[in-house]
Amino acid sequence: MWGTSSITTNLKKLDPSADLIKDLGFDELDLMEVQEDLEETFGLDMPDLTSLADPETGDLTVQTVVDYVEAHTPV
Repeated sequence: MWGTSSITTNLKKLDPSADLIKDLGFDELDLMEVQEDLEETFGLDMPDLTSLADPETGDLTVQTVVDYVEAHTPV
């Protein structure tokens, strides 16, 4: 799809309510690349991104990922 560094850059430009899988067409490999890029960029040890999905709807939105990163980024 996109190169790893451009995935994170493009996430910042997206509608926060966009679903990574349903709306943007991310597959497992794309999600792994995003996770690896976020971990490296922000010094995080993240769970599998799919575990962040809404338990009722299964939605994994851009905002959900942003919220996780903001809440867990070392100061």
